[in-house]
Amino acid sequence: MKNKKAFTIIEILIIVLIIGLLASIILAMGIARGRDRAAINSYKTTMNSVKTAMEICGENIAVGGGISPGSQICSPGVYESLRYPDMEDAKCGDDFTFSAAVDGDGDWAVSTDQDCKGCRLVCDIYGCVAWTGTDCN
Repeated sequence: MKNKKAFTIIEILIIVLIIGLLASIILAMGIARGRDRAAINSYKTTMNSVKTAMEICGENIAVGGGISPGSQICSPGVYESLRYPDMEDAKCGDDFTFSAAVDGDGDWAVSTDQDCKGCRLVCDIYGCVAWTGTDCN
């Protein structure tokens, strides 16, 4: 009998199959994480746009409870073209509602009624920061 020191074709195929399976799992996880990052970045861009629009409105901000996308940011008659943007449902989930408020000093803040992939921002005159308990990194 000869001394067997080589791999058979079956053993090589099984090793290639295992490596391919592990590679596809890792790739799928990376794609899912990339989609989540894209959704969060889209959300951040939208919130920064709302922040900028509210800065333009100045004293004439229309505030209230739940504000639907597409409604006016400024009070009627002032920059009527400024409207809350639509959030992309496919990226962040169900329909978003904006919430804007003005405190006693006249400072405003705006946020959404839900988070986007674990990220929720509150924007005010000083910038946008993560809502307590959410991760926007």
